[in-house]
Amino acid sequence: MIDLQRTLVVIMIHAAICMSAFVLPAVASSSRPEIVFIDSAVRDMQMLADGVRPGVDVVRLDAGRDGMNQISEILADKRDLQAIHLISHGAPGKVFLGSGMLSAESLEKYDRQMKVIANSLGKDGEILFYGCDIAKGATGSSFVQKIASFTRGNISASIDATGSALLGGNWILEESNGKSAAKTILSNNARDTYRGVLAAGTISFTSGTGFTGVPPNTAADGQGGSTDIADITIEVYAIDSSIVKITTDGALEFHSTDWSVPPIVTWSGGSGATYGMAIKSSGGVDFKLTSLNFNDWGEWEEDEWTIEALENGDSKGTRTFNGSAIGANVPLAQGGVLDQNFNNIDEVRIYKTDGSGSWFGINDIVIDNPLLPNTAPVIGNLNGDSVSYVEGASAVHLDSGTAAAVSDGDSADFNGGNITVAITANGVAGEDVLGIDTSATVSLGAGVAVGSHVSVGGVDIGVISANGSGGGNLVVDFNSNATSALVTTLVNTLTYRNSNSTEPNTLSRTISVTVNDGDGGASSAANVSIAVIGVNDAPTLAATGGTPTYTENGSAVDLFSAVSISTIESGQTVTGLTLTVSNLADGSNEILG
Repeated sequence: MIDLQRTLVVIMIHAAICMSAFVLPAVASSSRPEIVFIDSAVRDMQMLADGVRPGVDVVRLDAGRDGMNQISEILADKRDLQAIHLISHGAPGKVFLGSGMLSAESLEKYDRQMKVIANSLGKDGEILFYGCDIAKGATGSSFVQKIASFTRGNISASIDATGSALLGGNWILEESNGKSAAKTILSNNARDTYRGVLAAGTISFTSGTGFTGVPPNTAADGQGGSTDIADITIEVYAIDSSIVKITTDGALEFHSTDWSVPPIVTWSGGSGATYGMAIKSSGGVDFKLTSLNFNDWGEWEEDEWTIEALENGDSKGTRTFNGSAIGANVPLAQGGVLDQNFNNIDEVRIYKTDGSGSWFGINDIVIDNPLLPNTAPVIGNLNGDSVSYVEGASAVHLDSGTAAAVSDGDSADFNGGNITVAITANGVAGEDVLGIDTSATVSLGAGVAVGSHVSVGGVDIGVISANGSGGGNLVVDFNSNATSALVTTLVNTLTYRNSNSTEPNTLSRTISVTVNDGDGGASSAANVSIAVIGVNDAPTLAATGGTPTYTENGSAVDLFSAVSISTIESGQTVTGLTLTVSNLADGSNEILG
């Protein structure tokens, strides 16, 4: 047992994959230092990192290395820490960190790393584990007590789902061996807008189960030495009349030697008989397939295989991959063979059609929580508005009538998103100008120029990336300050102007406004009709008056030189000319012609 005089708060954050662990600089703080570890398996890691309380270092863990090793390396020269925060995927009595797992059973293995952690702690420090079900049940409670015994610190962890309330989670750490004094590590915005929960598991079969009977055979998480993933049951079975078994070396294998046997389960999309395995949740609980290892043990080397994602029996998409040399693993993972279709599913099928009898194996099946579908933002009270622009006038607002309003039901800001204003019908490149009214609360750092910062009520919400001149789009890229309320104000100030003050094209323009929330959701276009009204400009006359001398009975003389007349608008003609003469001396004998 480690004899410690100091203790520590640890809140670890399991998050997106990085090439190596690194520390983001912290804002100065008057209290004792704290540190947050973000594991690479947690979705939206950057959003969580951005939501960490100012003054706290944030460390991202490399997915390919043991997380406890990385943590001990970072903490080796740290002392008097007030808190170490860990936010990670979890299961009862287990914390997943990088490529490793911290549990009651692995504490002795990590004795050196635990000593480093202990030495970095200050007085009355705490360790807070944010991850699903870590303290759940007898296993979880025992884990908390053992960590407390190792560190002599106050340990807190969750007994249920941690994360989004929409997925049944929360951010409360219900289990503690003492009184926690640590401040909340994540901002209210980060907790409210996070769209996942911190539960996951890897099904790695390590020992045989003797499945050699008559099919169908089913293997499930928790069998064959694999992890029993909390709150879901994953079953693996043959989709034909062949045998699935867990071998003594841990592979979950599919055996088929008679291709003439008709399959028990069939579906469209292939020719001939279809053979393979299904990975399916019990009760239709959705999950995300993050990765698995495929191993060709037979004679299907280099053959093409299909992996299909399904929900409620309906296909969401298929991908194909090729086998490899006999005995070699083919890793299938997100960003490679697996794509976004393998999220929010309840079944995965791996199969091929036709071929000779053989077998294959799968293992290390990584199951994660489904990602909530993003709710697109909405622009209200703008679509269908109609505005008139009169030739030569000042710019007019696109928003007329009831004020437009922008909302996003699942995000507090538009960080990484943008607003795009575009002329989609009858635009004229040399005339149309889109802009922003700065007469009230909106200000522009450098006018409507690319790179100009846009502020609303003194708050910088983004940068102009396209300036709306010459008939082009007006685009503002948003930062994390761009809330729905501030974006609404910006929409209310969007303008149209026509730079042709003499003869503009009078075809009615259609201007569309769309908002992207930065999370993959885009609003429907709000279309505004702009009637361009021309003005009948007065014709112009230019002439230089002369001082001619007329000789009695001589020819007529010109009164003006350099004479020019313009109707301004094309297609018009001069219908009359009035010349007024004064100081006549000879009445009707003086003739103008």
